[in-house]
Amino acid sequence: MVNVLLILLAIGAGLIWSLRDQSEYADILDHGGLSATARVYPTKSTKRISDVVAALANDDTVDDLQVQFGVNKTTSYIYEKGSVQKLPLDSGQFFSAADYNSTIPVAVVGRTAAENLYVGSNQKYLQVNGQYLSVIGVTGSDASPRLNNHIFINASAQGTTYNPELKHVEVLADTDDWTTVNSTLKRILGAHSYKHLANAKTQVNSTRDKHLGAFFTYLILLAIGLVIVAAINVWLTPAIKVAGGDRPLRNHYIFSMAGSYLPGAIIAIAIGTGIAWWRLYITNHVRLVGSAIVMLAIFIVANQLLMFWQLRRKERSREIT
Repeated sequence: MVNVLLILLAIGAGLIWSLRDQSEYADILDHGGLSATARVYPTKSTKRISDVVAALANDDTVDDLQVQFGVNKTTSYIYEKGSVQKLPLDSGQFFSAADYNSTIPVAVVGRTAAENLYVGSNQKYLQVNGQYLSVIGVTGSDASPRLNNHIFINASAQGTTYNPELKHVEVLADTDDWTTVNSTLKRILGAHSYKHLANAKTQVNSTRDKHLGAFFTYLILLAIGLVIVAAINVWLTPAIKVAGGDRPLRNHYIFSMAGSYLPGAIIAIAIGTGIAWWRLYITNHVRLVGSAIVMLAIFIVANQLLMFWQLRRKERSREIT
């Protein structure tokens, strides 16, 4: 019974992390593919978007980078280099490396924005500044109405019909390697500092931590559940009679009992974690495995303490009688 309960708790832990991962992913979609660690670079530079794209494309020290030039809350010019967060597509494709070095502007639009496109000769077009841009892809998600309304246009090193100075747009960047990229971005953008994504004017407020209180409540309930299962395990474990002075025997018994239930507990939590890995939406599997290790540690500590408390209580009871 104890092992079955541990399997269920491990699956429950996976469900908690799944909900958290879904919340984080929805937040990324709300910000057009930018993660929570993305930065905003205020600049008054007169450089143009094409100058920045060309400089980044020719800089071998910069990789796995996404830069968005926010015009407003619904329109962004975007440049990507290397491996970055991909947006879900309903149809078509996202920008390729060739699009970032082309004189032809193209667009990827959200599914709601796609309803207002001009269609001609089996091709959809987006009207921007009096020009019709070919739409090469439609992105969208049920979890992000903002993404469904957003418009992305390729930021090109060759320049397009819209090529404003940096001081007229909001520059947002995202990468996994800020140690290398930060100084390069500040130099190219002419920025002296950066702000966090929460301060972006062309982005919505983060919803990532909207349910943070409930998330921690679930984790606390999970820990309480582990303690309860440990108490059941101790209750089902036959206790030896230990005289008040037999502390070595008592301690040896407590540690030896750990060897009897520990293999089953490890297998049960591993099975539950495996089911969560296989069946649930999990993006951070390292975090899932880490939580399984913490669960096992809580269960072991709770078992040992409760077993010690049970034996000490019985010792005192015999001393009184």
